[in-house]
Amino acid sequence: MNPADFAKFVQQLRSQDSQTYEDGYQSISGRVDEVLAPLIQLAESESPGQMRGRFVELIGQSETPEAIEFLAGELQSPSKKVRMWAYSGLADSESSVANAIAAKFKDENPEEEFL
Repeated sequence: MNPADFAKFVQQLRSQDSQTYEDGYQSISGRVDEVLAPLIQLAESESPGQMRGRFVELIGQSETPEAIEFLAGELQSPSKKVRMWAYSGLADSESSVANAIAAKFKDENPEEEFL
């Protein structure tokens, strides 16, 4: 994905319009590994909340060690939405490492409403 397209899709992700957001999401979805490093940088630059959650949701599609490590860290977020997307990415992964992290989180955090 070229940088100009990525920047455009990120702007769409930031939109309050649901269709514009969805267009950006679908444009990056399935190609997350191509843009994983900048997605992680963007997520880390956001305060916990909706935008960080949107980036975490996309990063959750990757099964790379970098994505799994990032998602594991996001399980400690003060934002329930961010924790939910991080957990979903790990639990739905085909990686046994990611699944083990999700299972441990579930066992240690039974009070989480999204489990």
